[in-house]
Amino acid sequence: MAAPRPQDALRVTGQLEFDGTILGLTRDARFLPNIRTRDIHAEEWGNQTVETIYAGESSVLLAVLMSWDADMVGLVFPQGTIGSSTVNVNVRSGSRRPGAVLSVLKGGELRFVPRETSDPGVVIYRAVPMLQEAAELTMAVGETLGMGVVFRATPDSRSRTYDVGVGV
Repeated sequence: MAAPRPQDALRVTGQLEFDGTILGLTRDARFLPNIRTRDIHAEEWGNQTVETIYAGESSVLLAVLMSWDADMVGLVFPQGTIGSSTVNVNVRSGSRRPGAVLSVLKGGELRFVPRETSDPGVVIYRAVPMLQEAAELTMAVGETLGMGVVFRATPDSRSRTYDVGVGV
């Protein structure tokens, strides 16, 4: 294996697609696999770790929405609707009851498609879109619109959760 070089560092840019629909302008997309492990300790060896087991994942893709895109807004707001054809999308609070199962209402395939085909992409086979719980709608002179969105990865009917890599 060759020695790492600073010029090999990637600056991956791309776009988000949900069930084949491009979702507005985004920035700062981050994929967090959130892989959990648990240590097994042996009391007879002074509580030393003797094994580590895989304990599942809670993967998410985070991004910042930079445009008031009808498709994106309809997805991430729990009371939004999918497939709006107008740019003038308004969201009214209180139109969705607490306890609604979002994966049933809005789950679908999410892709982060890199601009360069040699860069890695992400596919989440059953993503549940939502706003970040502490999301703010940034509206300020000198800044672009910004609103944090989250796509939680859940297993699809074939038990797939995500793929990451070049050509996915």
